[in-house]
Order: sequence, then C-alpha cells, then structure tokens
Amino acid sequence: MVCISDELDACEEELSLGYRKEISSFINAMAQWYQLVYDAIFDWAKKQYDTSLKTSDIELMIVYVLFEQTEQERYGLSFRLTFDIEHGCGVQIVVEDGQYSVIKIGSADVAFDIY
Repeated sequence: MVCISDELDACEEELSLGYRKEISSFINAMAQWYQLVYDAIFDWAKKQYDTSLKTSDIELMIVYVLFEQTEQERYGLSFRLTFDIEHGCGVQIVVEDGQYSVIKIGSADVAFDIY
C-alpha cells in the first residue's frame, strides 16, 4: 500500500504529473533501495534486540509519502517483523540525485513521522 501522509498539503491537492512520476519511480526502483533498507533493519535489530534476522522475518507493509510536491523526496517504509509484530520497524529514506539514503530507523511509527 502507498499512502500520502494526511499531514501534508499534497494529500488535499491535485497531484502534479512530476510528483506522481517521482512516487512511481521510487516504487519501481525497489530493487535498487531494498537491500540498503534490509541491511539497515538487520543492523538495527541486532543492536535493539540482540537478534539475527532472516529475510523471511521482514515484510514491507506500507510506503508513506512524506514530502510535499515541491520538496526533496522522502519516504517512510513500515515493516512487519515476525519477532515483534506489535511494534514492527519503520525506516525513512530520502532520494537525492538518484541516490538512496536511510535517515531514520526505529519502531513502525518512524515510518509516518514527517518531522
């Protein structure tokens, strides 16, 4: 599921073609950023829970759009974790010049925190 944060003006505006293309490109580029995000989750889980994960322990549930139509791309990713279903994991990622960077990681609420 892809969700535009209801705290953004964009959730009530007509979405420009460029904005829609940015979101679509991010989703279509999943193969480019997914391993980066997985590695960040594996490291975080090791530090937070002192556990090692398997790929099957992590499931992407929601992609949150966290940027206005005129801002730098920022997305929140909400993951289900088999060992902590209640809290899950949230990751924020930015896109700059075609490069992906994880900027925040924590429990699932990190995924939709626009601040």
